[in-house]
Amino acid sequence: NYGDIDSNGKLSILITKEVNRRKNVLGFVWGGDLVPDNLCPGGNTSEIFYGLAPDPEGVIEREWSKSFLTSIYEPLIAHETTHVIQFTRQFYENAQYKSSWEIEGGATLAEQLVGYRIYGHDSGMNLGLAEYNAGFKWYRDWASDLTYYFGNSDSGKIDGAPEQCSWLGKESQGNSGPCRNLRAVYGVPSIFIRMILDLYGPTYPGGEKALSRDLVGATDSGGLSNFEQRTGIGRKELLTTFAMTLWGDGIISDNLTSWNIHDVMQGWAEDGKLQPYVRMGEEETLNVSVRAGSNAYLEWSPTIQHAPTSLHVRNPLGSLPPSDMVLWIQKIE
Repeated sequence: NYGDIDSNGKLSILITKEVNRRKNVLGFVWGGDLVPDNLCPGGNTSEIFYGLAPDPEGVIEREWSKSFLTSIYEPLIAHETTHVIQFTRQFYENAQYKSSWEIEGGATLAEQLVGYRIYGHDSGMNLGLAEYNAGFKWYRDWASDLTYYFGNSDSGKIDGAPEQCSWLGKESQGNSGPCRNLRAVYGVPSIFIRMILDLYGPTYPGGEKALSRDLVGATDSGGLSNFEQRTGIGRKELLTTFAMTLWGDGIISDNLTSWNIHDVMQGWAEDGKLQPYVRMGEEETLNVSVRAGSNAYLEWSPTIQHAPTSLHVRNPLGSLPPSDMVLWIQKIE
């Protein structure tokens, strides 16, 4: 539900070339429209989002054909309507202000939820490549954004991805990693939220929908603290489980029961797939720089017959790494 500010039971879409003047924007919701005009005299006092207009000649900034915009507007409606829900919860139900990755990740998740309804899919169905292709218009954002986090770019695979990249902030918020960060806070966190709903939704009081509503409407916390509060699990474990899921889902784990990422990934370009560092020897050294919240992956395959092995982890100065570093191991026989 969202706050019906003008009591007309409708949400409006204004298609205007004023949006075209904004770079890298498909549409947006402005909070000033969602409060009474005595609080914001410049607002429209209405649930409204502003969207791109066709501009096939590229008179303003760049070309936008009518056919292309027609292909993206349905998921865009789902996405922007979610922002109306999020913002009116803050204004009228005292929900805590949320981080950018919560807001955009939640709105991107809404796109696939609408796709579920259209194609007869549902959470917990372990959807694979065939289902992804069938609902491509609704599902593409989470997947394409994940390929950028894994290092895909127009000039080939980016070195240091994903460990030097992050999905916890926008470029304007200091996300200066080497990956294509324009959509860092959209698709990847949407799959993080999807995993949280899959893992903890079935046992949450009221089920998955109640957990989703409580995450959006939480009055006590935002960001990772919000997810800690709702699940009772610390952020280290949540982030580590997510890192393991991105590598092992569909191979040796099933934390993400709504999608089989490994199967979906088979349809991606090679540069867009998660590519761990690969080592084959019995004694190996790997030097990596890992940003907070991200993860480096090593796939180690020594000879079948090898001596018992220990791992020696040190920072560049030779001392122990910070106490907030997590080392995780998944073993495949």
